[in-house]
Amino acid sequence: MQYWCYNPWELEGIEETESYFEINAEGVYCRSITKSKGIFYSSSIDVEHPIFFLPETLFEKEDHKYMTAITKNYFDTLWQCKQTTFQVEWELTKRLFNTGTIVKGFIVCFYPQGVILSVDSLFYVLVDYDVLKVRIGVANMYPRKDVVVEIKGFDEINNWLLGQPQEL
Repeated sequence: MQYWCYNPWELEGIEETESYFEINAEGVYCRSITKSKGIFYSSSIDVEHPIFFLPETLFEKEDHKYMTAITKNYFDTLWQCKQTTFQVEWELTKRLFNTGTIVKGFIVCFYPQGVILSVDSLFYVLVDYDVLKVRIGVANMYPRKDVVVEIKGFDEINNWLLGQPQEL
């Protein structure tokens, strides 16, 4: 993995803001954390933020001129700053949506890790793309599409519920 900081947000009219990215060997953005005016936004909790979201393009060589390399440790420290803000809510959510719970949600977006679903929670559900495609068909994989899942576990790094698609 590579870790980078992007801070020329002023060029886009946004002041006091820096974004940090985790990028895999193929150039895919896997996680992001943005600090804007003292508030942290992460790609795992603030999925639907209108400005600070996980880039959908590949990280390319020309992007280097806008970014500064950082360490994994620095990125992880920033990531934890955001995630610990919601630790109480995360623990309550895990009790509410315990393993085996069936929930209905809808597709929000597609991430490198899989399909992100919104349910009645601050946190999101991650579903395997290929499993969902088999269950509902590729023609039905679009934002706002209803999906029913069984909670199978928890992703403690991203604070995601892990879901297995069920019959609607």
